[in-house]
Amino acid sequence: MINEILIFLSGIFFGFIFILFFKIKTNKKSDNLNPKSEKIFNPFKFFDLIKDEIIICNKNKEITYVNKSAKKKFGNDLLNKYFSNILRDPDLIEKTNQTYKKKINTFIDIKINQPTFQAYKIKIFYIKDQTEQNDYTCMFIIRDLTDIEKASIIKSDFIANISHELRTPLQSFKLGIESIKNSLKNFKNDHTQNFINIVEKDTLRMEKLVSDLLVLSKIEQQEHRIPKDKVNVSLIVKESLSILDPLIKKGEIQIENEMDDNLIVIGQTERLKDVFINILENSIKYSNPNKTIRIESQETEKKLEIKITDQGIGIAKEYIHRVTERFFRIDPEKSKSVGGTGLGLAIVKHIITQHRGELRIESELGKGSTFLITLPKTI
Repeated sequence: MINEILIFLSGIFFGFIFILFFKIKTNKKSDNLNPKSEKIFNPFKFFDLIKDEIIICNKNKEITYVNKSAKKKFGNDLLNKYFSNILRDPDLIEKTNQTYKKKINTFIDIKINQPTFQAYKIKIFYIKDQTEQNDYTCMFIIRDLTDIEKASIIKSDFIANISHELRTPLQSFKLGIESIKNSLKNFKNDHTQNFINIVEKDTLRMEKLVSDLLVLSKIEQQEHRIPKDKVNVSLIVKESLSILDPLIKKGEIQIENEMDDNLIVIGQTERLKDVFINILENSIKYSNPNKTIRIESQETEKKLEIKITDQGIGIAKEYIHRVTERFFRIDPEKSKSVGGTGLGLAIVKHIITQHRGELRIESELGKGSTFLITLPKTI
């Protein structure tokens, strides 16, 4: 989000310089008639100092200017060529046509797999050419994210592969522990029993960690795929509560589900179920007995907001912005004792991002937390 704002502001700045340059160029002839006229300053020289690739096209979509970064990236022989010959992507062509037709600024993230993998964040600015009455142009500010995307893909693949490899030995550990426990049923040794219970608990926690890593890796790989199905989120919440019913009873938690029936959003059922199970499970585990968790809904024409409020231990204000980071734990010992992996809210954040929704967290230490989930009702 910060990168997009910076690109947007820098684009406005560059656009201003671009227009200023043409105004200077228009007045150049009259200034030269004055023997005392100063040397014309070319603001385009500033563009060569920018690390991002900058390409400017005329109304025919022919390249009229490239900065040094663009020449280094795409080659020196770019002038008078069509921009679509430089980056061949259907979505980029559509966005470019939209900018020319509607005379608006747009941005797009693209990934090109052939002949080699490339990833770019591109801001397209419409700029009126001040030298001719009916002429206009577009400026492309291109940020190369290929190395970052490649590193992210390698990391996700590594985590997925390691997690898959760990699942088999963990199943063997579980079977072994179960066999040992059965053989020790009549063996009166509290120390041995406690040791086996600790091993079993840690094995189950490791299994949960591996499962969460696999889910998170899969979500990251599919984050660019926007769900398009209509799903009943009221039913999803009820199913999530049903799955968590043993934990709810064990924790002696009261659930007040005040959601309306048949609330339809655009989403993916299993992924949204992961969202509500993770949030509700956290609220249950970090609440004392006889506390209440309240679930409410509020909808507009385009969006649905679901509010989950608990009376748990709460989150200090300085940590709220960090709780969706992977492996972040406010209290590692408490998290370990309740079987937390530090990935639950990271999974929630990625799923909601994939759904083009929003997650907000409000909390007060010692009084509880509120999770506000906004999901789109239309594509």
